[in-house]
Amino acid sequence: MLPRARSLLSTEGDGKPPTWSERLQALKYVPPLLRLVYETHRGYTVAILALRAVRSFIPLAVLWIGKLIIDGVIAGVRVRAAGGGGGGGGGGGACWW
Repeated sequence: MLPRARSLLSTEGDGKPPTWSERLQALKYVPPLLRLVYETHRGYTVAILALRAVRSFIPLAVLWIGKLIIDGVIAGVRVRAAGGGGGGGGGGGACWW
């Protein structure tokens, strides 16, 4: 028999969030859950784990894209400061931004 499900916002009806020890204790139910899903359909289990792995890389990808944008802006500023111009349009140093 499983314990009664509780809200994430309250532990015993007092409106306080669960403690870290309660959260860690709740992780003991993850393996039985995965076992039940695996017994139901192996493909679901593989898909769940694969999607979670892919989803975990999204913050890293966002940071990497932000780094590329900042590197591009810095490179553009350095080129302009060196007198490279490169703005096109024949304006002699006119920049698109």
